[in-house]
Amino acid sequence: MAEKKDDTRWFSSILNATDFTAASDSAFGHALALALVGRSRLTIMHVGDDDREQWQDFPQVRETLSRWGLLSPDSEAADVAEKLGIRVRKVNATVSSPTAAMLDYLADHEVDLLVLATAGRSGLPRWLKPSVAQSVARKSRIATLFLPQGTDGFVPLDDANIKLQRILVPIDDEPNASRAIEVATRWSEILSDDAAISLLHVGPAQNGQRIAERYSQRITLNSDAIINAYGDVVTAIVETARRTQTDLIVMPTAGHHGVLDMLRGSTSEQVLRQAPCAVLAVPASLR
Repeated sequence: MAEKKDDTRWFSSILNATDFTAASDSAFGHALALALVGRSRLTIMHVGDDDREQWQDFPQVRETLSRWGLLSPDSEAADVAEKLGIRVRKVNATVSSPTAAMLDYLADHEVDLLVLATAGRSGLPRWLKPSVAQSVARKSRIATLFLPQGTDGFVPLDDANIKLQRILVPIDDEPNASRAIEVATRWSEILSDDAAISLLHVGPAQNGQRIAERYSQRITLNSDAIINAYGDVVTAIVETARRTQTDLIVMPTAGHHGVLDMLRGSTSEQVLRQAPCAVLAVPASLR
């Protein structure tokens, strides 16, 4: 488990939305590990179609921490906060729309990071209905970590050792990638022994160099940190991530739409459908 190096630079509140399916297990593991790094508040929200209170179906925090060797098997609930410094809350959505429940929660609570699993290759979680996408987008400008089903992510389910070695940040003239690069740098410094960060531009090489130089004050660049590709943007991002064995794609998203602009079929959403690894969507303007 990587140790957090600067308390002011990490997330203080993380929301993990789960529908109790196996696909959500990896997202829960990532949310818990990231909360441990920052001694953060972690809220686990049930967002499935069944609104009955099934507390026994929620991810087992103490059992997971015990499996990771961080708590003894006979630990008490209070030990999670007292020994590990994280505060965990479980919330059951009791309204007809799980997405509306999440939106209500985000409106009433400060959340720095949202962690979600995707359903197969269908893009966003099946319960995240397009009917409220614009409302969610307007009200939430939150960094969101997506764990596509079928990918391993960078937190193994059997331990808390974060394995983040390679980060890929696609760049172009729009949207502004400054915040995405800042977050990628922060995650590299805090979660690993300085994971390698690459900037990917799809198009003429001279344009890629020009755009990369714009961000040179935010990241230390060397000759192999800038990757240039041609062709379809989504295909180039996915194939580059696969070829370089990327652990995390950090996607800049248009700030005025918020992270859930991906419901509108944007480049980020299309990347998410095909990504071979975790995807972190970072709005140009974070909340």
